[in-house]
Amino acid sequence: MTVVAMFRWKGLFLGVFVAVGLLSAWGIWRVTHLPDPVVLLNRTPSVSVPLKLRKDKPLLVLYFRTCEGCELSWLLSWAKVLEARTWRQTMDCALVVRTESAALRKLAQQHRWRVPALADPKGRLEKALGVRYDRHAFGFVQGKLVWQQENPEASQSEILQAFLAVAFGRQKARSLYDAWVRELRLAAWGKEVTEQIERHGGHPSPNAKGR
Repeated sequence: MTVVAMFRWKGLFLGVFVAVGLLSAWGIWRVTHLPDPVVLLNRTPSVSVPLKLRKDKPLLVLYFRTCEGCELSWLLSWAKVLEARTWRQTMDCALVVRTESAALRKLAQQHRWRVPALADPKGRLEKALGVRYDRHAFGFVQGKLVWQQENPEASQSEILQAFLAVAFGRQKARSLYDAWVRELRLAAWGKEVTEQIERHGGHPSPNAKGR
């Protein structure tokens, strides 16, 4: 190998080494300089009720990449679930949708949502959160991400119980989940039937009348 060829190979290897180093540095910079999702949530206006984050309450965020088709049904269902008094007293919640503010505001007004709903038309929150599924749940405690949905097919009950267990511990999580179930029963069947179920377990008596 000639001296010229040797220097050429060294130059090539040096160029590749520098390029790899620059790409690695760029990747690290991107990760470390992504906007804080909680800060972005605070800066993004809600199209329904205001999002008022409380330092002493955990935060559950549901991200939706669309509000059409099947995802619309999930979005409407989650809005109903998170309106429950049990969750409003226990934690902060937010629905985030990759759509324009006007479209989401119309949807929120149409269904009279009582849960904060944030539009993310440019996908800034999607990137900051690291959304991987069409609907993806994230849980925060004191502003730090402590949990996220791993199974894209997880049910609402599974998501709630998994996040509550991380945020509060399994015992309190179970107590909160049972309180929510009781709230649903009271709303559907009334106090008399609900208390009968709690006394005897199983299904209500055919003679019992809800409200």
